[in-house]
Amino acid sequence: MKIPALLAACLAITSSLPAGEFGFSETFDKGPGSTAFEHFRTFDGEPSTFPYAPREGVNDSGAVGVSPGIGAQFWTGKQATPAEINLGVLPEGSTISTSVDLKVRPESDALTVLTLGFTLNVSASALTIERGKNVAGSLYRPEGSPSFVLRMRSDSTDLETLELAPDALMEGEWYRLVLVLQKAPANGEFKYSLTLYSIGSDGQSSPAVFNDGIRDITLTGVVDNGEVLDASAARWAIDARSSFDPALKALRGIVVIDNFTLTKTP
Repeated sequence: MKIPALLAACLAITSSLPAGEFGFSETFDKGPGSTAFEHFRTFDGEPSTFPYAPREGVNDSGAVGVSPGIGAQFWTGKQATPAEINLGVLPEGSTISTSVDLKVRPESDALTVLTLGFTLNVSASALTIERGKNVAGSLYRPEGSPSFVLRMRSDSTDLETLELAPDALMEGEWYRLVLVLQKAPANGEFKYSLTLYSIGSDGQSSPAVFNDGIRDITLTGVVDNGEVLDASAARWAIDARSSFDPALKALRGIVVIDNFTLTKTP
């Protein structure tokens, strides 16, 4: 499996993690018990509840299947519990990029969501119900809507949202959700961009900003959240749900995710 050079190899920073462990590039070519699966855990250190999806990932590789209600999964690296990342030591101008590749089955109008970012919460609902103490980006579809929405969130506040044209996302195509944060001079402030890219039917095309026929699907602005972004013990987490109706999970929403990355420059 290839991960395009849009997000380069991980670089180390001084943090709560051992040297060299800031950032990751995780594929899921092999099933539970493999390194990638072992690097993710639930909030209490139990093995990840990600279901394995053999041959459903990028270029027909292994991937993570999305179920109706997985709950937040945390990157742990080589330890058993959610890894703490010291965002407070990042120098001005540093850029953090994090991304996940995804496939959808867009039929119907059920709630579905993919959220990724940083949180101080440690619980199954860290990025969903328990929305405080987060900086995160989402691609989601509200219950009863035919349209997906791009959303940038700080704690419980939606900083900005952008609704895609109905039925803009196509079954059989791969997309990449990318959140970029660049540290600004003021404490707690980061410039952000949250962008949806198209990466083709096999997930290996050069990323192109997705356009729904009306506009490019990207959000930009400034997030001011020192509690999270200056924290010495922030955690990277992801929450992806296909539908809250188990009988229809294979027919609705975001159903496969792959290639999780977190990088920093310089």
